[in-house]
Amino acid sequence: MIPFWANRRQLTQTVTPSNANGRITYVQCHICHDLSKGFRASTVGESRILEDGNMSAIQGKPMGEVFTQERQLDSAATKEENTAESTKYLRIALRLVGLTFIFGIYSFCLVWPSGWAWHAGPMPYYLQMILGVYATLGVFLLIASRNPPAHSSLIWFTVWSSVVHAGIMGAQALGNPEHVAHLWGDVPALLAVAGILALLTRRAARTQGRL
Repeated sequence: MIPFWANRRQLTQTVTPSNANGRITYVQCHICHDLSKGFRASTVGESRILEDGNMSAIQGKPMGEVFTQERQLDSAATKEENTAESTKYLRIALRLVGLTFIFGIYSFCLVWPSGWAWHAGPMPYYLQMILGVYATLGVFLLIASRNPPAHSSLIWFTVWSSVVHAGIMGAQALGNPEHVAHLWGDVPALLAVAGILALLTRRAARTQGRL
């Protein structure tokens, strides 16, 4: 059995015999990984080694392939952790925006009509239609928060539709002094939604190598 303190070179020398006869023996092999702080030994399993041949295999695979596969597994695990971390805040943002679209806009229209509603008095028909559209979008954003990368088109639609909507309302508020309160009400709110979702979505896509 190869001692746990053996380094990779010692291991290679141990399991690389010459090509004399071809008789197969079964031994237990330990692979040691060179780490920044010492060594780590991990049991791979029974190795099939040619006693005096110059081919060695661990579970039927060459040593180099085993090391390559382990590096790939480590890389895949690291990528998965980075992906989960990068989408964590995007999922939170999607839930908050979704709930705001469902309940928040209507509430703001009631408590701050000068900054969120464009007509005083009873709720007009146009506002009811807009609230219905945004509430529906909010429901789908909540669904998208479960797996943001699979709903990137919906997220980008939310981003750009919010920018367009805010731009139109901003121009109308500037052209009509009685609606100037929208410049610090729904206009910056929609721009903030678009900016946050765009930033977090690009960050998540960059982490996954999509950009």
